[in-house]
Amino acid sequence: MDGPEEQDYIKVLIADDDEYVLECYREAFTEPEATREMRALDALTAELFELDDAPSDEPKFRVTACSQGADAITLAQEAANGGQPF
Repeated sequence: MDGPEEQDYIKVLIADDDEYVLECYREAFTEPEATREMRALDALTAELFELDDAPSDEPKFRVTACSQGADAITLAQEAANGGQPF
């Protein structure tokens, strides 16, 4: 069973036979790595506008990618049978 942290993610299943397309989807759904400069700007923004450290409302995704449609169907069925559908 998923813990509370895992439940915050939207599960996405992607199937495409083109590895470049799969990589584009992975990048689109993955959280960008915060650079040191971006973290500093975020901290400054929070200080200037008196923001609290409330969690972000932006969705988080857990991406599963496969290159064959049959694999996607199998993964979707297994996830649904396990009570954790995409």
